[in-house]
Amino acid sequence: MQVEIREQEPRKAVCMSHHGPYYKIGSTCMALGGWLKENSVTGTGPFVCLYYDNPQTTPEDQLRSDAGIIVANGFNTDDPRVHISQVPGGLYAVALHIGPYDKIPAAWAELMATWLPASGYQAAEGLGVELYISDAADVGPEQAQTELCVPVARASRA
Repeated sequence: MQVEIREQEPRKAVCMSHHGPYYKIGSTCMALGGWLKENSVTGTGPFVCLYYDNPQTTPEDQLRSDAGIIVANGFNTDDPRVHISQVPGGLYAVALHIGPYDKIPAAWAELMATWLPASGYQAAEGLGVELYISDAADVGPEQAQTELCVPVARASRA
């Protein structure tokens, strides 16, 4: 797994809320795509998923996440089906996953359980973020690129 440490700038996203298992967020992404077309929203950045809870400690039916798309800072909407979220900036470990979306949970597990403990970094307070760099519908599932981003800090020495 290739991982780089990167300082990310904060970004703005228009989002739809998803509650429940993280692996089922795809339906919310599809609903957001429909909303974007319906509202002729253009000039957007990549799709993004924001994960608010730790799936290791939060029951699946209580997990909270957002499916969104990066928008310009001046973007606003009063449509109650969506909301504006801030994608926090800061120091992140960023792993590039190339392949089908259904393999992303295994990539997250490798990042968190294998790479992170050996890295000299530790998970920091904040959101887990997925950035969809290329869409499987455009490039095929095997070539889809997704960045998995976890906020980190230098590990403290014992």
